Amino acid sequence: MFKLFQKKKKEDFSTQMIELIENVINGRLSIHHKYEVLIKRVSKSNKPVKTKLAISRYIMHRILRESDRVFIKAQIQANK
Repeated sequence: MFKLFQKKKKEDFSTQMIELIENVINGRLSIHHKYEVLIKRVSKSNKPVKTKLAISRYIMHRILRESDRVFIKAQIQANK
């Protein structure tokens, strides 16, 4: 029979969903940790306050985009 028409087992589906959730959480945590280090480096630098603010805003933008990307990829994979 075609693979498309085969039913997935509930247990298999549940374990796949748990793995996806764990991957999303771990992915987001690693992204946030990476950028946390950058923010700390920026705050300790000798740059002017306006430059620090611009860099910090850019880093926050990157955190949000990358974190959302991890979540969206997991949603796409869950719908397959």
